[in-house]
Amino acid sequence: KEKRKIVMVLLTILVLALVNNFVSRQQYDDLTDNISSIYKDRLMPASYIFSMSDLLYQKKILLQTMPADNVSAQLNQHNLEMDGIIKAYEVTYLTKEEQQQWKSFRLHLQHYNEAEAVAVSSFAHADKERLRTSFGKALQSLKQLNETQTNEGMRLQNDSKAIINSTITQAYLEVSLLFILGIIGMMLLTTSEKTVYPVPHRYLYN
Repeated sequence: KEKRKIVMVLLTILVLALVNNFVSRQQYDDLTDNISSIYKDRLMPASYIFSMSDLLYQKKILLQTMPADNVSAQLNQHNLEMDGIIKAYEVTYLTKEEQQQWKSFRLHLQHYNEAEAVAVSSFAHADKERLRTSFGKALQSLKQLNETQTNEGMRLQNDSKAIINSTITQAYLEVSLLFILGIIGMMLLTTSEKTVYPVPHRYLYN
């Protein structure tokens, strides 16, 4: 009975060690996904947002400084660059909050481009107030997106730290389980070697 109990304990420890190892592997996969997401879904989109802001300012400066005959081609070039950035940004993972903010930015950008097109076709009838308002709203949307990107990046970083700490704890637990397993194995060997077998009665009285 005692040996059966020891065997049950051994099996329990083995099962716990296997489960712990499986959970550790799952957490390692989660950590890998987090690291990949920090780069693909946070750092890269942040660079896209910066580029969009820069192009918006360049478009505004061109509209204010360049002659009407030359500004159209330059603005079209910037618009093509912005279209490429928009396509790249929309491929990345977006939270629900980011999706709403991105829709808001696209709407304000559309309003600004429409006002810009009117200004290019007829500088005399340019609606400067509409240009200023739509430009400010587009920039504000990009600013909110950037803040959300930063918050999501911090969340992923904290999740990664938690996974690492949990993995370290589980590694210590696994080592402890294997250590206990070794001790019990030694106890079993020692008990087997020290077992005293009874001598038959017929030999005691000869």
